[in-house]
Amino acid sequence: MPLDATAKYAVLIGGKLYPWNTDSITVQEIRELGVLPPNCAMIEEDIQRSAQRSLDEGDVHQSPRLQEGKEFTKKVNFERG
Repeated sequence: MPLDATAKYAVLIGGKLYPWNTDSITVQEIRELGVLPPNCAMIEEDIQRSAQRSLDEGDVHQSPRLQEGKEFTKKVNFERG
């Protein structure tokens, strides 16, 4: 899925990639970016390890910077819980 060429990071929410320009994202920002209700539970899904965990309101996710022509190094999807 193509991203804005100026995006430094990408966030995968519900299987859809969203451009992001900082190295971290909060639970509230994930909801806003994915247009999810403000009170819905959020789940972090580590695709490489097939592991999931519920996110707390204060959790912050750190992302590696995108590198042109390379696949994502950290495959994490955020889902509505």
